[in-house]
Amino acid sequence: MTETATHLASLYALFCAALTPAESVVYDPDFSDSTQNWLACLDDLGVPLQVRGTTSVRVGEAVPVFPVKEMEIMDDPVLVRLLGGLSLLSGDPLLIHGGPKLRHHSFAKLFEVLEALGVGVEAENGEYLPVRLTRRRPITAGTIVALSPEAAREAGDALLLTAPALPFGLVLRPENNDLFQRVLLPCLTVMKTFGARVFEERDGLVAVSPGGYRPAVMTIPRMLATSLH
Repeated sequence: MTETATHLASLYALFCAALTPAESVVYDPDFSDSTQNWLACLDDLGVPLQVRGTTSVRVGEAVPVFPVKEMEIMDDPVLVRLLGGLSLLSGDPLLIHGGPKLRHHSFAKLFEVLEALGVGVEAENGEYLPVRLTRRRPITAGTIVALSPEAAREAGDALLLTAPALPFGLVLRPENNDLFQRVLLPCLTVMKTFGARVFEERDGLVAVSPGGYRPAVMTIPRMLATSLH
């Protein structure tokens, strides 16, 4: 499916809002089938939601520990990435199933990055859905994640979005910083709206500080389409 900046910003804003310590509101989100699927996932994870027509979503206080769940993702690989990010926050396993359109979609790069960060990955042929993700060890202070251009596309947003909720934050080292910034601009914009502290170092490192997100009211702008592929 086409990944427009407006659609991505909607998913990212709902992700950030789900990790804030108090209620946040997202106005004018993209209410596509994919966004509805993501709302269903958050609801299954115990995130309090109030959907008001097609104008806004109120997201309640963050869930401290996401319970064991099985998720069904219909056709949007972005949602698999976001759930992969959440697997870094909980020691409980997360089982992700995919609809027919994702049956032959490879998540090899995402799974490779998650495994390097201590997540156990039990996937069909090592790269396809269904997959069981289980955090086996916490991320330690000083961890630096090297990202190839392919890994930045397939896992960059999940790592950035999850990083503020990690005890020590996270430092990323993209091989191509210009590509990283261009691909992940909607993600970085949304994160900063929710109070995330992201720093670009002189040596090309991108550091995300710990401390979580703060509640926010965000209106999703009608952005130009952008492609992550």
